[in-house]
Amino acid sequence: MERVSNVRLATLVFDFNIYPRHKVDQYHVKEMCDSLLVGNMPPPIIVERKTKRVVDGFHRTEAYRKVFGLDGKIPAIVKEWPDEASMMLEAVASNSTHGRALTPQDRVRCIALLEQRGLQPDQMATALCMTPQKITEMKATRIAQYNMEPVVLKRSAAHLAGQELSSDEMEYNTKAGGLNQTFYVNQVIAMLDKDTVNWENNVLVGALRKLHEVLEQNWWGPTLC
Repeated sequence: MERVSNVRLATLVFDFNIYPRHKVDQYHVKEMCDSLLVGNMPPPIIVERKTKRVVDGFHRTEAYRKVFGLDGKIPAIVKEWPDEASMMLEAVASNSTHGRALTPQDRVRCIALLEQRGLQPDQMATALCMTPQKITEMKATRIAQYNMEPVVLKRSAAHLAGQELSSDEMEYNTKAGGLNQTFYVNQVIAMLDKDTVNWENNVLVGALRKLHEVLEQNWWGPTLC
């Protein structure tokens, strides 16, 4: 069994370059805060010895900070790895096997982070609980480039996979929702067709006017011209 130490919260570092998830879920953090307040203690976090980076346990650490403050001490397994790739593999494996399930977007992020560290699909497979074939498929269909860096594409921008994104395309991917484009178009069609538009909502009406203007400007794409 690995040795558990108490570490001071103020010394811990969040490095999002090794974080397998695309964001820290604040609702999950709140749930963990509530659990801590009634005396439930989660498993120890995992910390890199030299840099004090949190390798596993971002949500737990954030919850501890909110409940106990930066002067609090929490249980942690403090470890060393021979290289960044090995540490990243453990971070991914830890997040794949416990806590909230990794979303498809999280998994693509993991693939991109591991590939940056020189790992191949067969080396990622166990950590991600996926076949190398599935990893290769996700890499080909959900990763683009921006300024020569990998970008995880949301499903509504997946058609841009393998491309170097323009600044406009990058902005779109950042703001876009996680479902495919047809879903959003069909939502607007249904809202109009079934006369369920809230015409008293000035922001919504303004957005519909903007949509009308864009369509009037012949933004139809090659298949609709």
